[in-house]
Amino acid sequence: MTRWAEIEVELAEHGTVEVLERIEQALLAAGASRAESWSKLGRMLAERLPPPTRPGAGNGRAAADVVLAYVGEQADAIRVTDPLVRRNAPDSVHAMRVACRRMRSTMQSFRVVLERDLTDHLVDELRWLAGQRSSSTR
Repeated sequence: MTRWAEIEVELAEHGTVEVLERIEQALLAAGASRAESWSKLGRMLAERLPPPTRPGAGNGRAAADVVLAYVGEQADAIRVTDPLVRRNAPDSVHAMRVACRRMRSTMQSFRVVLERDLTDHLVDELRWLAGQRSSSTR
C-alpha cells in the first residue's frame, strides 16, 4: 500500500503573497518539505509507470526525430521550471527563459523539418513566455 501526506496551500481571493510566505515558513519550520513535482498523481505513480519514450539522436533516426527529441527535452525543462518560477526559486526565471529560447530557436532553425503551420504560433507563445517582445523577423 502506498501512503503519503500532503498539504497544499494556495492564495484565495483576498490572500496576499506575504501571508502565503508566512504559512510556508511555518510549515517548513514544522518539518514539511516542498514537493519536487507539481503533479500529485505523477508523484504517486512515478515508480509504477515506465518513463515516457522519445526518439533519440543518432541510430539512423530521421532528422525530424532528432529535432523533436530536442524540442521534447526543452518542453520537459519548461515543465520542471514552471512550479519553481511560481515559487520565485533562485535562477528559475533564467532557466525557463533559456529553455524557451532553445525551443523557439530550434523551431525557427528547423522549419524545413517541422510544419510551420503548427509551430509558428508556438514560437510566438514561447517568445511571450520568455518575456521577450515580438519580433517581425521569422
